[in-house]
Amino acid sequence: TGFEAEPLKRAKRLLARAVELRPSGEGYFFLGSTLSLLSKPRSATWAFLLSIAMDPSVPAAHQNVAQLFDDLGNRSAAFAHYRCWVRLSPRSAGARKAFAMSHMWFSEDVEKGARLCEDAVRLAPKDPTVPFDCAQSLTLLLPPDTSTVGRIEGDSGQDGAADGSSSHYLTRILPLFQRSQKISFRAWRGGPAPLLAAAGGASAAGAFIKWAPLVGPTCPNGARVLRDWGQASGVEFEDLSLGGDVYGQRVPETFGAPFSWAGQRYAERGVRVMKLRDIVLSGNEGVITRGCDVFVPYYDAQVPWHENLPHLEVPEAPVPRLAAALWLLVMFPANFFSFLIDELARLAVWLIARKQRLPLLVPADRGRLKGFMNDWLALLGGFEVVHYDILPHFMGASRVASPRFFVHELHVVDWRDAPGVERRGDVFLLPPRWALERLRGLASERALGPTAREGRLAATTTSRSLLWIRRATATTRLVVNEDELFEAFRRVLAPLPDPPWRLEVFSDEPPAPSAAETVRLFHGADLVVGLHGSGQANQVFCRPGTGIVDINLPEPHSQYTAHNSYALGLPYRLVMMRGIALHQAVNVTVPVEDVEAALRSLLAGGAR
Repeated sequence: TGFEAEPLKRAKRLLARAVELRPSGEGYFFLGSTLSLLSKPRSATWAFLLSIAMDPSVPAAHQNVAQLFDDLGNRSAAFAHYRCWVRLSPRSAGARKAFAMSHMWFSEDVEKGARLCEDAVRLAPKDPTVPFDCAQSLTLLLPPDTSTVGRIEGDSGQDGAADGSSSHYLTRILPLFQRSQKISFRAWRGGPAPLLAAAGGASAAGAFIKWAPLVGPTCPNGARVLRDWGQASGVEFEDLSLGGDVYGQRVPETFGAPFSWAGQRYAERGVRVMKLRDIVLSGNEGVITRGCDVFVPYYDAQVPWHENLPHLEVPEAPVPRLAAALWLLVMFPANFFSFLIDELARLAVWLIARKQRLPLLVPADRGRLKGFMNDWLALLGGFEVVHYDILPHFMGASRVASPRFFVHELHVVDWRDAPGVERRGDVFLLPPRWALERLRGLASERALGPTAREGRLAATTTSRSLLWIRRATATTRLVVNEDELFEAFRRVLAPLPDPPWRLEVFSDEPPAPSAAETVRLFHGADLVVGLHGSGQANQVFCRPGTGIVDINLPEPHSQYTAHNSYALGLPYRLVMMRGIALHQAVNVTVPVEDVEAALRSLLAGGAR
């Protein structure tokens, strides 16, 4: 766990004996804390509850037991203790923020949770964590007010105009992200300064960086923010695609609940390749700094800067220097969707545009790559992979934000707004169409051969397939009426003329399909149906014209599959579910009649 286990076990035995001899609220509190550190959540919960029974006036006891109940999935019990924590600590921004989150996830009073978040921000005006955490939860949960449903900012109503962010996103979410970012940049006083002349100069590889002695803040005026990296000294760049064209549909053909996201027409973004020199990579998100310069990537305010900007101290762990590397670090680095859609899209662009194999900086969860990462990287070719360690937050803020690498030549593929097009804020993890097309082409060629690169590989003429994406091992959003859904599939497909249809299942149940098998399965599908989840990322390998039925959530973040379908020429139908906080629901019942209607609509509209 990052702590010395034996001393903790000894402390547990001593504390257990102490409360046996003389029970006290304080003794049970420390016993609960020790059991938590030993990863014994149920025993720790028992100890904290005994502490509260003996002295219910201790805010920290309610805080700890609420967090344990949350981790154990008992949200009703967590809610009750968060409420006690707020009552006992009315001026605590942390207590109010936690109670806000509990409102959103448990009580389904999302609007009240949003107001509690606003209160927490006012209580801690200089704390970047409060607005950032609130913004993240609101992105997942808060549906638009009835007054904002259907209102699209920046939409002229003309067919050629791209939609902007929803007014909901612009007024309730983006300001919180921006507030957190601004606080972080203003408060940052710089990180440790590398000694470039030491150990053979900046370009030397295979050694560890040395640091200048700390004599005071290296950046007393805060961060120098660079959004257009091409304006920074020593940065080389090439624009591979300028973007600017428009794709998508403002309001998708929707079945079930009313459509409530932002408009689904997008202005294509540009793709730029850059080379930076002598930079430091820090934090779990791999933020890029050079002196007081902070290089802000396209995702901008949605990066948790407060968790990633290096602290003004020499790192505990040695920091390797690399001569050259390709940056493949994006948000949610251990998540399959972000890895496949965002990181591999960047890699595909690099391989096609540069045809150069560099060491890849790939996020590693506590020093190890996820198994699917190795498989997909192997499909795209052999690479030297440099593990970029993602550290658990219990190791402390300074350690998590510490520098990981010094890189002499860092190569970056990133997105940028087309000339004259205003930034749309809610395109997080939605790469440009140009990049997605190159990912589809390259992966299809590697898995299926050269004829698949431009989608020329013909489907089988002896049968057609409907592919269902099953969430077999997921801990949330398990479909409980799958049998009923399959009956509807057969009801729709059986009367259709030849060639006959077959039902196939893509499942994450071990052994999951390999990367190459996944590409073949989705490339060969004629219809794909799935519930919101990471497995839908694989739809980028479908041939143009493959029909998509997206069973999705009335939550602002859920537009990933819609965007990717429109970007890649996949006829799209949306089945909008009803409910709040569905993203964290353990089980869901999909609206079978709405799915059936969406399938019939696709088939009537000419989908395969």
